[in-house]
Amino acid sequence: MRYLACIRPNGSLVEKLMKEPKMVRTDIGLHCTLWGFNTFEYYESELVESFSKIMADHFSTSIFSGEKFKNFDSELNSYVLLLLKNPEFCGLHAKILNASRGFDKEEVLFDRMVRAIGNSKYNPHIALPGIVKSSDIKDNYIGKDINVSSYELLKKKGTWKHVHTFDLK
Repeated sequence: MRYLACIRPNGSLVEKLMKEPKMVRTDIGLHCTLWGFNTFEYYESELVESFSKIMADHFSTSIFSGEKFKNFDSELNSYVLLLLKNPEFCGLHAKILNASRGFDKEEVLFDRMVRAIGNSKYNPHIALPGIVKSSDIKDNYIGKDINVSSYELLKKKGTWKHVHTFDLK
């Protein structure tokens, strides 16, 4: 089963983005992926317990750029808002990556993904499904702050389902 640890942008930012006329609504909603991995559902309570032990302070980040990733998502053709990759953000990503490592059922794939997009190669962003170029965005989002006080664990079971929210201190 696919699991995803992610943060959600601030409520006011989400409201503003969801008013964009070309925005496609998806079951996962607007989010920034911290890490995705595959594991068995019967590990879920242990996974939640492991993630509950992650100690991290709340932090702020901001939107510093907007660009389209090549082949980001061929189905949604998403434009993305890149987020400032500060030490607190990278630290939370690394802790989640490490906590999920022992649960992943495909260790070789997990390690390949870490080498490809994890740790120093991690690029935090918010995908905007349906918006394919910056001119489709009416307002200027660059510089908008996002306060991160929690993160979520989701699982793909038909649609994306909420598993648990973890508060940062």
